[in-house]
Amino acid sequence: MKKFKLSILLLSLVVVLSACGGGASNGSGENAGTNFPTKPVELIVPYAVGGGTDTVARQFADMAREDLGQAVAVVNLEGGGGAVGMQNGAKAKADGYKVTMVTVELLSLPHTGLAQFSHTDFKPIALLNEDSAAITVKADAPWNTVEEFIEATKEKRLKVGNSGTGAIWHMAAAAFENETGAQFNHVPFEGAAPAVTALWVDMLMRFLLVLLKS
Repeated sequence: MKKFKLSILLLSLVVVLSACGGGASNGSGENAGTNFPTKPVELIVPYAVGGGTDTVARQFADMAREDLGQAVAVVNLEGGGGAVGMQNGAKAKADGYKVTMVTVELLSLPHTGLAQFSHTDFKPIALLNEDSAAITVKADAPWNTVEEFIEATKEKRLKVGNSGTGAIWHMAAAAFENETGAQFNHVPFEGAAPAVTALWVDMLMRFLLVLLKS
């Protein structure tokens, strides 16, 4: 596939612990001292299986199991551009047995009215990675440069998938419109993986139509 690299827009993936409750900080309970953990840990991923956040989370979980000596179960709670999973993590007991993968949407979602949490509801414990952004189109797309792509959107609005309304890739595409005059029809998905799948399905359907006509 062709990739139009626009700018270095960094997306950070951070593992956080709920700041609510007193289990992790009062020095008492089953997680106190060196006894933690005494049972499996749940790692919430607020996006769909197969996406970048999910992939990083599962790699992190595999490594954490070796150090913790306990299972680390990855639980995907997608919805609302990440709001559902992060909301669940924000309400969790702060005992260390439920941690959450958060992205930059932690800061943007509360301003869209899609979430009732804020960054103060979490305590960061690990920065895992940063990603740069790119526009990805089908291999047989007629545009070879960003300029050609922009001009095409001015003649006809093109569909652009994102990881959810109000999510970073939605805002990035909107900012791209403002800066270049491009025009998109924004299509929200519950994570990057479903968006990529939709792109491939569209390619497959076009291929099947060609076969049927031939």
